[in-house]
Amino acid sequence: PTQSIPAPPLEVYIEDMALDDDVAVVAWRGSGISVFGNKAYVYEQVQGTWAIRSVLTPFGAGDARDFARTVAIADDWVGVGAPQHTEPGEPAQTGGVYVFERTASGWVPHSRLVVDGAAELDRFGASLAGSQSRFAFGAHSFAGSVQVFAENGNQWSREAVIAPDVGAYFPHYGLAGFGYALDL
Repeated sequence: PTQSIPAPPLEVYIEDMALDDDVAVVAWRGSGISVFGNKAYVYEQVQGTWAIRSVLTPFGAGDARDFARTVAIADDWVGVGAPQHTEPGEPAQTGGVYVFERTASGWVPHSRLVVDGAAELDRFGASLAGSQSRFAFGAHSFAGSVQVFAENGNQWSREAVIAPDVGAYFPHYGLAGFGYALDL
């Protein structure tokens, strides 16, 4: 049977979503044109009924503009992309991914994945995929790479950087198309 998921109040449309067995993460966008205040909602299916289990919001000191532009699930982890994220003292809009861990009490903030040496306007986290305690995220900018982070012993670290051959460079667009869409 078909069942619709309940829309949270004041949320207008779905930006992105991920599904893994009995867990769905939905990036709802609010009304208006603001890039602030977006949230990711974790739905869990219990006895055939979907219900909101947690509301994920940005945490820490960074500027979390565009939070919940992308979402992904990797086992007991949820990643939420914030491509305009800025850490204090870093160039503007380098982007990143907020990671939440599934616990007995719900989904709790764990860490933020950011790229050391990212340049202004790289906007990592604009694309995001997750699988088997790994998140891969790319940028919609001149960065032209995909960052792969893996969880080991409850710690996240960069496992790989995937980048095209420099021969793929397009004079007016850089490597902007590389990493635009991901799947693991």
